[in-house]
Amino acid sequence: LVQEQRPRRILEIGTSNAYSTLWLLRAAATENIHLDSLDHSPEKHQLARRTLQLAGLEHAVQLHSTDALQFLSQTPPNSYDFVFLDADRSRYTLWWPELRKVVKLGVIVCDNAVSHAAEFQPLLTLIDAEPALQRAILTIGKGQLLIRENPAATPDATPLVQLQTSLIRR
Repeated sequence: LVQEQRPRRILEIGTSNAYSTLWLLRAAATENIHLDSLDHSPEKHQLARRTLQLAGLEHAVQLHSTDALQFLSQTPPNSYDFVFLDADRSRYTLWWPELRKVVKLGVIVCDNAVSHAAEFQPLLTLIDAEPALQRAILTIGKGQLLIRENPAATPDATPLVQLQTSLIRR
């Protein structure tokens, strides 16, 4: 998805040890993007920084040890065109209004959408209440929820059905 969308600004919420961060960078061609990665745990950011150093990619990521809602509320509108969520799913609905603000005509991807399906129900209810959005669930691994502007409501958006899933490897 990152290869196809070619985002210029990526936000990752839930850095942990930077495993997903490395995959995002690998897919995005690191010299052309800005990647902010948030995690509230300073210990996890130390681990992530070490992982990024070992990969030679510490220069490509801005690590933020902060609360996601605080970060999102201070972020200007339309700052990101790709968001990857892999954090405390119980917080997603709390973050939702601010997430909608910071990403415009981009993609929001939430990990573990199949393995933790019940935890996603409140978020799915919010998404389904907005006709300007469309969603899809990829059943690869633990599942990914994809959220994007609905092309019927936003003519400039790329429909999810046109995403080149052939780029996704199992």
